[in-house]
Amino acid sequence: MCFNPERNMSENTRDTRDRLLDAAETLFASGGFDTVTIRDIASAAEVNVAAVNYHFQGKDRLYKEVLRRVITAKGDRHVAAMESVMGAGDVDLAATLGAFFRTHFEDVLKSESGGNFLKLFVREIHHGSSDVAELIMEALQPMWDSLGRAVIASTPGADPALAPWIVGSLHGQLIHFTMRWCSIHGGGCHDGTDAMRLLFPPLADDVDEYIDLAVEHITRFSVAGIQALIAGQTVEETS
Repeated sequence: MCFNPERNMSENTRDTRDRLLDAAETLFASGGFDTVTIRDIASAAEVNVAAVNYHFQGKDRLYKEVLRRVITAKGDRHVAAMESVMGAGDVDLAATLGAFFRTHFEDVLKSESGGNFLKLFVREIHHGSSDVAELIMEALQPMWDSLGRAVIASTPGADPALAPWIVGSLHGQLIHFTMRWCSIHGGGCHDGTDAMRLLFPPLADDVDEYIDLAVEHITRFSVAGIQALIAGQTVEETS
């Protein structure tokens, strides 16, 4: 086999770029943007400091690319879950919501990538800039759109204009139950742990049991709420 220097250079470039992104994701998630230096990232990635500027033109753009990558990956997992539900034939509202909720909890409470997303997301919600917030919302929009479509498809007679209201309410519950777990078991996704313990007593100390209980409760609560909302909807109320 002939050696191809251009192909080898391209593979090395991608490898360096990916190593920088992997290292930066872990460091930014644990320490935040301000405390992490370019030298820290280069050292963790085992590359030259100049590689950060070469591939990303500075720490700010590297940080945004980390956010885009981790959020897009999370969104892709959720979209895949909704497409799986939609492709199963008759779409059931409880199955739709349960699949979305379980994907979220399995992701953020049991995987490193999902945990990094959560830490980065929470930090940006509390301390982020407007341009980064816009990036986050843009990256998450396909996920919320897929959930909205699935909910409307699984609820005969629902006005599509209700979708954003429903999705927003579902999102609020996800944040609540995610923070409930983190407040008791740590993970660095929220400050003020002692106060959070008072507000959010644990459902279970085993993560799998907690996920099962949280998914069951939020699904039942949400199905009842959505059905009541649909029953009382009017064009004026949803426009």
